Amino acid sequence: MKDDVLTENDLIEKGIALFNQGRYFEAQEAWEVPWLTATDAGEKRFLQGLVMVAGAFHHYLRRECEGAALLVKKGLPLVRSSISTHPDLCLAELSAALEDVLDEFESCSLRVSLDALPKIARMAVQR
Repeated sequence: MKDDVLTENDLIEKGIALFNQGRYFEAQEAWEVPWLTATDAGEKRFLQGLVMVAGAFHHYLRRECEGAALLVKKGLPLVRSSISTHPDLCLAELSAALEDVLDEFESCSLRVSLDALPKIARMAVQR
């Protein structure tokens, strides 16, 4: 299926899957279309935050710590502001994990492995 026939929600879901696989550049690309076309300001901020975080992780994998830290600093408040509007995602946990990796990115320790980078989790379904 081509991206031009995917819905906005499909692209967001595709981006989450790519992000969680460590394919940060591709995740950014999946989220860019819905981000740029979003008409709701809150949704636009949320998607911009995801794009920035994916970009940060892409920079980190390329050992570009300064760019990675800058993008986490910019994206973190946008992700955090979306906690109540996206209750199906564990954005509070993601925000806390981003704060933790920010320290590592700023020190450029390169101790955080690909597997240890934060993922976007879903809230457990209550029955």
